[in-house]
Amino acid sequence: YTLCAAAAGVAFLAAAAPADAEIIFTPVNGTIAPGSKYELDLNHDGVIDFTIENDIHLSTTPFGDDLDLVPGKGNAFWQGSREPFNQITAAALAAGIPVGPGKPFVSRNANMAYASLTAFTYVSGGPWKSATNRFLGLRFMINGELHFGWARLTVLANKHHEAVHATLTGYAYESEPNTPILTGKISSAA
Repeated sequence: YTLCAAAAGVAFLAAAAPADAEIIFTPVNGTIAPGSKYELDLNHDGVIDFTIENDIHLSTTPFGDDLDLVPGKGNAFWQGSREPFNQITAAALAAGIPVGPGKPFVSRNANMAYASLTAFTYVSGGPWKSATNRFLGLRFMINGELHFGWARLTVLANKHHEAVHATLTGYAYESEPNTPILTGKISSAA
């Protein structure tokens, strides 16, 4: 009986450790119109973790709009494919992708989508050019410890209007340091 009780106690303790991990989800309806930005504070501690900027560029050429991701100090995002001129982009991930250690994170400013009129030609591009309910994979710091999260956006780069329209519809992070999170997962329930 003692051996069984001890084994059950060890099994209970082993099972209890992951219960500390919790997914913190924040639903939003944040429009990021041309010329605006959204400052993303994943854990609501007053520190801006990432900024999503919708920049209008008006020059002789090109005219248009860029949607960019700017990580805060010490933070990073899942890198997407390289665009023309070897430009860094942020990946537009599908739902159900694990975001955690060992992923291709970078901590530089990155393009998500663009729409422009260049030399009398309309162009648009970027991994978020026409993305519905896609996810940014995010790595950020809380009190000196790494955490992983995601942000869900819908983006349309309309080249004929030289405009990018984006809507942030929610974001989440894993409260336990160094613990992966699945894109789109909003609770820790099994």
